[in-house]
Amino acid sequence: MSELKQIRKRIASRRRQPSRRRVVSHKSPLFAIVYGLAMLAMGGACLGLGWMINEKTQWLPAQQTRQLVEQVVQKLNLDSIAAWIPFENWFARSEPVASTVFYQPLEGQFYQPSNGNQVQCLMDGVVLYIGSQDSGKLVMVKQDNGVLATYGALQDVQVKLNDRLLRGSVLGSVEQAVYLDFSRQGQSVSLQQAMEDAN
Repeated sequence: MSELKQIRKRIASRRRQPSRRRVVSHKSPLFAIVYGLAMLAMGGACLGLGWMINEKTQWLPAQQTRQLVEQVVQKLNLDSIAAWIPFENWFARSEPVASTVFYQPLEGQFYQPSNGNQVQCLMDGVVLYIGSQDSGKLVMVKQDNGVLATYGALQDVQVKLNDRLLRGSVLGSVEQAVYLDFSRQGQSVSLQQAMEDAN
């Protein structure tokens, strides 16, 4: 019986004493950096989402919102940080791109460019091939609508292989006329069909 009493006393004393739990602390500097960056990214995402929602719903007037953002940028001195990150160069275009491209039909598959002697890409696409023939240089562009466009009789080429092109991008120049040929899945298509958007 005495042993049983001693065991009960031990249990009772343990219940009265506060339990000492081990607290795991993350004091690693790498963890602190990653955690801080994650919190900044989440905060930035929330601000961006709020900005986009406000643009749609117009809860706050646009002018008032811009003034508030400018005040925050000035207080946090974010202009000096933005000067080190060349956002403008990332999205800048080296040359203006025309919205529409037009070619005047001549004889056969030869066309007169509407923009002087510059040959422009008819649709958005990717440069698949650059070569040369007896009549001049040749550029083949795989358009986003599935058409393979061939531009021939070029004097010079101003694009590189695998370049991503927008409609109106300058491919090169010609002396008088450019040779154009279009095909989709091995079948020849007309200039009008080549300029149609993919369904």
